[in-house]
Amino acid sequence: MLKKQTTHIFQSKLARNLALLAPLGLIASAGSASAEDFSLALNVLVKNNSDSSIYAQPPKFSSITPIGSQSTDATGVVIEGPATLSGSNWWHVDFDSGVDGWISESSLTATSSPQGKPANIYSMVSLTPEIVSWPLTKAYPGVEYNIRLGVIGGKFPYTFGLTQAPSGMSIHPKTGEISWKPSASLEGQSYQVKVDVYDSLQQMTSQEYTLQVTSTGFHFVSPYGSDESGDGTINSPWKTISHGVDQGTTDDILYVRGGDYYELINFSANKTNKVLAFPSETPVVDVNYAGVMDTKGEFGVIDGLEIKNCARWCFYVSGAETDWIFRRNHMHHLYDTSTSGNPSFIFFNDGGRYNTARFVIQNNTFHDLFDRGSGIHGDNTSNHHGSSMVMYDVRESLVEDNVAYNIDGNGYHDKDNSFKNTFRGNLAYNVSQAGLSISNQYYSFGVDILNNKLTGKFVGLRVGHQNVGVIGNILAHHNTVYGGMEHKNGTTPVGGANSIQIRDNIIDSIGSSRPAVFCCNTGDGGAWASEISERDYNLYSTSSSIIAGMWGSNRFTMSTWNSFGQDVNSIVGSPMLTGPAFRDYTPLPNSPVCGAGSDGSDIGAVPCN
Repeated sequence: MLKKQTTHIFQSKLARNLALLAPLGLIASAGSASAEDFSLALNVLVKNNSDSSIYAQPPKFSSITPIGSQSTDATGVVIEGPATLSGSNWWHVDFDSGVDGWISESSLTATSSPQGKPANIYSMVSLTPEIVSWPLTKAYPGVEYNIRLGVIGGKFPYTFGLTQAPSGMSIHPKTGEISWKPSASLEGQSYQVKVDVYDSLQQMTSQEYTLQVTSTGFHFVSPYGSDESGDGTINSPWKTISHGVDQGTTDDILYVRGGDYYELINFSANKTNKVLAFPSETPVVDVNYAGVMDTKGEFGVIDGLEIKNCARWCFYVSGAETDWIFRRNHMHHLYDTSTSGNPSFIFFNDGGRYNTARFVIQNNTFHDLFDRGSGIHGDNTSNHHGSSMVMYDVRESLVEDNVAYNIDGNGYHDKDNSFKNTFRGNLAYNVSQAGLSISNQYYSFGVDILNNKLTGKFVGLRVGHQNVGVIGNILAHHNTVYGGMEHKNGTTPVGGANSIQIRDNIIDSIGSSRPAVFCCNTGDGGAWASEISERDYNLYSTSSSIIAGMWGSNRFTMSTWNSFGQDVNSIVGSPMLTGPAFRDYTPLPNSPVCGAGSDGSDIGAVPCN
């Protein structure tokens, strides 16, 4: 049984945190203007003007049941939106008390301008740490039990500890990986497990569950098994993964023994969706371009598989799924000949809006994705539209410690309607577009980008890409970026002062004459050089005297850029890294990034020696 996690020390309500910060002068006050002077937007304080229903997502149909209600004069802050359904706008409000959720615009009155954010905030996702992963609650006797927690928010790095656990269970104090091998004699026993997670401010959250040692609910497949005569046990496995998943329920776990499988895994509703490689073995699934594997249901796991030869997508997330884990997989050789088809190893559907939540994607390797131009079928006109993952309408999710390379497109792509997503500790190189792109095709609100090593042939890190989209509450810190940084002209940053924070990063233009920060379609720098965007304590490595601007005009030297209030404490020079060409991004002891960060830390993704 999984118990609800608890959070201590800080209140998690964003509105209350804003209220606590206002007296300290860290955010703007509402001022004395009348309500008629204010408009609904991100980070605006609001008051409910009538008794109103609250929904978990914007209600697409009148039959959708609300999750609660708020009374007249209830107050809160807008944290997401607007979502437009049938001509009506809906906003996600964090109320000061009671239920939070989506409410009709007609029920709200704005009572402030955008409240902005404290400078040097440590998370735009949550001021306190939150666990977004869930544990496997049964272990097979004699087989290693191995999971990893997924944590977002608070101040990274975290420290993990077990306060309740069976004898012999261990947890990595920095990564949260739990390992235990129960002996065969423990079958039928149950144990309480409790994990405490502390962030760097000593804020704590925990997860507690009951772990049962049992052979019930486990099934096995092997290339040497039989779908006809096998019974799915460890000694008499089935042969194919698809047959194995079809025999169980969503409560079951399918172990896949090492060897070669030539099949497309067919997931079905209410059938097994937890597929794990048998410990220390490598199952290799050759899809042979036969189609796409659709994820189904909630609480699914794909762990430890090698998957190759996919056409357009390997996995397709329709938008109705939540709480899935992709971990320790090796996905490679994907081919796509379509135009603008978003080829990706994991594709999150555009259209399942606001339902896809709490995906944890950790420790995977993605490589060799060929979009148009690979020469397949004589097509040599590439549109560089691929990515290891393309994320539409994904929220409260974690992408951590993955590797993406040889990608015809972006390394990682959070494309549209993102909310409270975290990209941490990822590596991207030899990608034809951006190492990581936050594209806000419609909007992107509340994204943390930290400790990534990103190299792109076009740009290393892109924050803001689609011309029609709005973007706000974005924090990019302690990244090492090769290829410069881009904010697309026409993208609208919103949310008040310091809503976009770019700090403590190494940003290297790798010899390009293009500005290290590519942005700004007006002579005064526009919104990307206004108080909405706070950049500081970065190191820029460039062969040009132009730090920011566009190709032919609005090109700014560091002194001009400083006059806009940008990068006043930043450095221009070499980061002096050990061997970036060999993906060793460790600064040398005499590097100027050592101790030069906003809080006295080292600038960049990797600490100094």
